[in-house]
Amino acid sequence: MARAPAVTPVAAATTKLDLSNDPIIKGKAGAIAWYRDVMGISNIGMGLVTKATNDRTLPSYKISGAIWYSTVDLYNFIQRMRRTAS
Repeated sequence: MARAPAVTPVAAATTKLDLSNDPIIKGKAGAIAWYRDVMGISNIGMGLVTKATNDRTLPSYKISGAIWYSTVDLYNFIQRMRRTAS
């Protein structure tokens, strides 16, 4: 009896992000938590989010004195950090 050939698994994204243009993430700590919990990126810190918010490379909304972020802006910010292979 012949053995079936081994199938090599191919990596593929298993989930699709649900992104919104509306500001639904409150505060810098909320943005960090979103990166950690939703995107699985644990090395985003308060310093990076604060600097990017202050120099406006990370778009944000100021609503009633609080800073809010849209998930589209958070996603686009992290994608712009991508480096090309050389």
